[in-house]
Amino acid sequence: MTKLQSAPAAGVSIDTALATVAAEVAADVSRLWIVGDAAAIAALAGNATFNATNAADTASYATAYGGARLYPTPTATAEQLTVFWPGGFRVFATPLASSVWVDPKDGSQQFGQWQLFGVGQSLVGAAITVAST
Repeated sequence: MTKLQSAPAAGVSIDTALATVAAEVAADVSRLWIVGDAAAIAALAGNATFNATNAADTASYATAYGGARLYPTPTATAEQLTVFWPGGFRVFATPLASSVWVDPKDGSQQFGQWQLFGVGQSLVGAAITVAST
């Protein structure tokens, strides 16, 4: 969530955020996600539409607002909603790196390898955070 959220855009409604992100990334609103804490999503879900997600499995529902999918997460900041296009973010990994470390006390050598992972925004405008109240 720390890579997605930013300071809430002043005076921007959730509807404006949806239209703005869709325009910035040239994607249909149905491709966008709205994430927030459970209380913020529940408040927004009062105006949501519900559709079955698994064909005949009517017990399984996805929730949407304005066509965008809603995802509650406990890691989101309270009273904030973030509209984003998942395709605007990339997971990246550095190449596998290795090193030999020589202990200066006894000259012994140790070998190690590591790979670093991260998430970064690769398309500016792919996310907007708004206040949910």
